[in-house]
Amino acid sequence: MEPKTKREAELLAALHISEQTNQIYQRRMIELQATNILNEVYCKALREQLAFREAKKSRKGKGRLMGDGLLVLLTSDFFYERVVEFEEEQQRKQREKEERQMGKEERKKALTVWEEKVAKRQKILKWASDKKKDKVKGRFTGVQPKLGMLPPAIPKPKVNAEVPESSGSDDEADDEGETDIL
Repeated sequence: MEPKTKREAELLAALHISEQTNQIYQRRMIELQATNILNEVYCKALREQLAFREAKKSRKGKGRLMGDGLLVLLTSDFFYERVVEFEEEQQRKQREKEERQMGKEERKKALTVWEEKVAKRQKILKWASDKKKDKVKGRFTGVQPKLGMLPPAIPKPKVNAEVPESSGSDDEADDEGETDIL
């Protein structure tokens, strides 16, 4: 566009300058928005790390009785209660650990039994398939494994298999049925 007058030339120059200024401001605004987004992501990561640290710190539990910076009178009721709570917590943790260990051992035994049953079943299935193949060829001479009928597929034991716990009431029930003959 060609300016016809000197005033139009001045106005076109001012328009170009204002457009360039607007483009500079737009670029700067986009840069600031991008910086803001990156800062938000960084702050979110820091908040998550801080929350994890605080949760981890609180999970440590009551590992020390006198390590919290408080003055302690060893004979006070408050300290005695803390000692009792600490000991109960330690015993509870030990019981849970033993229960988990027993569960692992029971699962291992169940898996061993299951693997043996599966191996026997596979042996019978192999014999049956060999029998079919050899009958077609007319030269079957194998001896059938002595297991009886082919059992259905054996389900694999579950990880959290519930083992029925026997209660102490079995002995009491036996005692009630007995009569003394003296």
